[in-house]
Amino acid sequence: KGEIYMPLDKFTPTDYVGVFEKIEPITTVFGDVFFKNINAMVEEKEEFDIVKGGQSIAPFVKRWNFTGAKVVTREGYTMGDYSAEHIALRRVLKVDDIVKRLAGENLLNPMSPEERAIQMLAKDYVELDQMITRREEVMRSQALFQGKVVMNIEGQTVEVDFNQTHFETLTGTNKWDNAASNPFKDLDRWVETIQKDSGMTPDVAIMAPDVARALMDNEKIMKQLDINNYDVGVIAPEVLKATGLTYIGKHSLTGLSLYRHAGQYRDNDGLIKPFCPAGKILIGSTGARTSMNYGRIIFMKDPITYNAPRVARDFINEDANIRYFELNSRPLPFIHDTDAFFIATVI
Repeated sequence: KGEIYMPLDKFTPTDYVGVFEKIEPITTVFGDVFFKNINAMVEEKEEFDIVKGGQSIAPFVKRWNFTGAKVVTREGYTMGDYSAEHIALRRVLKVDDIVKRLAGENLLNPMSPEERAIQMLAKDYVELDQMITRREEVMRSQALFQGKVVMNIEGQTVEVDFNQTHFETLTGTNKWDNAASNPFKDLDRWVETIQKDSGMTPDVAIMAPDVARALMDNEKIMKQLDINNYDVGVIAPEVLKATGLTYIGKHSLTGLSLYRHAGQYRDNDGLIKPFCPAGKILIGSTGARTSMNYGRIIFMKDPITYNAPRVARDFINEDANIRYFELNSRPLPFIHDTDAFFIATVI
């Protein structure tokens, strides 16, 4: 998932190694499937390119006529300056927390208060890291399904727009929960659009549970799916490991592997929401150029700049006799090949 820097006040990173080695990271669908490239942003704002088109072919000139060489313009992409916003989560550790036995602690060989502090801070790290990981996955979901990342920062809304134009909403009898619909005809059309605009061939379709149910309720559709030779070890094993993802089948005509995504998260408003919006399906290429970028973290105490997906620190308020543990991150998912994706509302 990337490096972790821990400028800790008393406990060194070595103190945490034994605990961190036992941590299993959250498996994320969109992060594991599409956003595998991790990039550290060394400047406060960096330029990112969004590629559109790129399907031009080379023109001919008369033989040996070098003066007739064609000037080719650098078209098909836009540049923009983008900055990653800040996530900072904090936990408080008090004396009362470390003088009492922890859950599961050996009664015959109890830990010292310092050992308990390390255990509790490591547990805090895991929980805070998982919160940030879920936020990253929400951001990736927004980038893929909305064509932009929307961040609400203390009353202000910041958007990073990827200029996505591949959207379609089906109506009437074309909706997939209608018996007269033809989902594979739609998929074929969207795959062709991606191929025409990006030059890439999409290989994955990820859909909401209600879309999957509508697809599987259609008998003529299920007959066309290649589900007989399904093998976890052969068909996209790296995708199938993702939490909440279920394999449906493979459409031989388009080459799309179809998946149902039922993963959920609890939003800041307390409501449980799906990572894959209801009624929608995403068609995309796992070879599309995307990146998971992280802005730098700077602490004024040294000052030192840290370029990492996670930066942890702890510090003490001696008057209050309280230790604080803090985890920082500045994530920004980015889609460079926007034309390699298509988003459809089918129900």
